[in-house]
Amino acid sequence: MNGLTEESDFGIDYILGGKSLQELECMPHHNAYYAQINGSLLYIPRLTLGLSASSKNLEESYKFIEFLLSDRGQCITGESLGLPVREEALRTSLLDLKEESLSVSPDKGDDKAYILNKLGNKEVDAFIDQINKADIQVNTDTVAMRIVMEYLTKYINEEISKSDAVTSIENRLNLYVSE
Repeated sequence: MNGLTEESDFGIDYILGGKSLQELECMPHHNAYYAQINGSLLYIPRLTLGLSASSKNLEESYKFIEFLLSDRGQCITGESLGLPVREEALRTSLLDLKEESLSVSPDKGDDKAYILNKLGNKEVDAFIDQINKADIQVNTDTVAMRIVMEYLTKYINEEISKSDAVTSIENRLNLYVSE
């Protein structure tokens, strides 16, 4: 997965955790790319830690933050708070994901089932390689994200064409931005 090309079906603008990567890997008939701005990959920080200068328990607070940033702490908090930031913890959490089924219920009510396979070293290495290239921090707009996801889901479920999805997304985002 690289930059947008004529053959690209959609761009990946965020992956919340390992399961999101499994979901992406179970759609081999779709050609995706990671979102970029001027060739730079984006990242959204999921967890920010800090200490109050007036804390009465600075030593304990530092120990707690050290634990959260340790490999063990990252494996515990990783999936619930985003991806682990330590590479070994990230690798472990991705390789430890289990195979499971995913049911998608489009608006029509027809459930589609997918198998989320275990990730192998090849997929994990490729993902970590992309993460290491991320160099622009961005925040996210949940309204815009919902608009994109609505039409992306319809496209993935083959309810609308790629062209219709792109047009609908552009129209809805233009309306949202102009409000």
